[in-house]
Amino acid sequence: MRPTLQATIEALDLDLSPGTLANRVLTSITPETSILTISVEDPNRVQAALIANELANQLIFTSPTNLTPQQQIQQDLLQAEITALGEQITVARQAIQRVDQQLDQNPSAEEAATLRDERADLLEDLSGWQQTVAELSISLSTVDSQTNTLRVVESALAPSEPINNNSLRNALLAGLLGVALAFGLALLIEYLDNSIRTTEDVRIAVELPVLGGIIRFGKRNETYAEKLITLNAAGSTAVEGYRALRTNILFGRENPLRRLIVTSARIAEGKTVTASNLAVALAQSGVETVLIDADLHRPQLHRVFSLDNHIGLSTLFAKPLTGQAGFTLQELYEVLQQSSQPHLRVITSGALPTSPAEWMGGKHILALCKQLEEMLGVEAIIFDCPPVLAVTDSVPLGSAVGASVLLVVEAGKTRHESLIRAVEQFRQVGVEVSGVVLNRLTARTSSYYYYYGYGRYSKPVGSESRAR
Repeated sequence: MRPTLQATIEALDLDLSPGTLANRVLTSITPETSILTISVEDPNRVQAALIANELANQLIFTSPTNLTPQQQIQQDLLQAEITALGEQITVARQAIQRVDQQLDQNPSAEEAATLRDERADLLEDLSGWQQTVAELSISLSTVDSQTNTLRVVESALAPSEPINNNSLRNALLAGLLGVALAFGLALLIEYLDNSIRTTEDVRIAVELPVLGGIIRFGKRNETYAEKLITLNAAGSTAVEGYRALRTNILFGRENPLRRLIVTSARIAEGKTVTASNLAVALAQSGVETVLIDADLHRPQLHRVFSLDNHIGLSTLFAKPLTGQAGFTLQELYEVLQQSSQPHLRVITSGALPTSPAEWMGGKHILALCKQLEEMLGVEAIIFDCPPVLAVTDSVPLGSAVGASVLLVVEAGKTRHESLIRAVEQFRQVGVEVSGVVLNRLTARTSSYYYYYGYGRYSKPVGSESRAR
């Protein structure tokens, strides 16, 4: 700190020693942020502001803002590998598109078989490269997080009134006590924290694989539509995470998942954003996909895809089934809405029924799944369901249609006991839980993450001045 004080004295030509200046400076950190506030006492209110601002400038100038040589080498190598793999991924996608175009031209049975084999090989290569990029990107974000990025958020202004000496002394004592209490509380929280952060945490809690990891992206005030990054930010790390998740779902088991419930233990863990981006990723690989808003408490898919919600799933629930056929084609087409992504159609919630759970376990939902698959050639049906510990609609749904479950877990937030209870809800009725998505990974949590390769839930008097 002394070099910073000395540099400030020299820059402003102050007639003070570093020790004297240090006694006039008070710093504090805003709780739950990385904001450092610098307060300065001085008989001259204008000079108080000048000193506070210059201290901030000198802190930025003297702080180590660069990576160490070893970290820089690691960063360069990681970036080079990601770039090279990105080029291979682009070439593979172009090759897959060419194969798809050839398949659309009705080749002979022998040629079609050869093309399908070629496509499978390309998808396997693509899967491996995408997983590697996701792993490397997580490592790169961890290295990047070690760099210093100090900047001035708000410059100090000269105060309009002086501050009393006793008030300053009391504020300083209160501040020191607050820091001590905050430090003790931070240690206690860290000690008591039993949230899910790593693949090992998931394995210990519920013995399930982690099928994907999604880096935290976007801002809190972003709309749902802006979080549809598989459409809007094709080259981002999070998008590669969704693509790796897609690959694990398609190829990470003997029989690909055809009916999938996406849910979470509790609210606000990102299950709707995960379901939506996964559905887009599946459609982008040519899989005929239908995404269904089965959250008939707080539906959001119509907002994600900017679709009409006057009719939807509840519309079908209100219609009688016509014998073994179930619904008519006209009734199905009435509720199926084409998204902006080819191969992806969406069934929104429609008007909210009074007892959603009763419909989720009935014949209507099973008839819908069968007809989508048998009559319309749908290859993947994804249900966006409400959090299972808030309402249990997804449990009878999974049992009725034989769907597997993908649990979205917010890294560093979802607690062990919540994850265990959520999984038990499904296992008790024989519904398979295929795996977990670690969502909103940060530098703190992502350094532990590696791909395996493969409240209530309802509708929603002194002469001195101080400058800061």
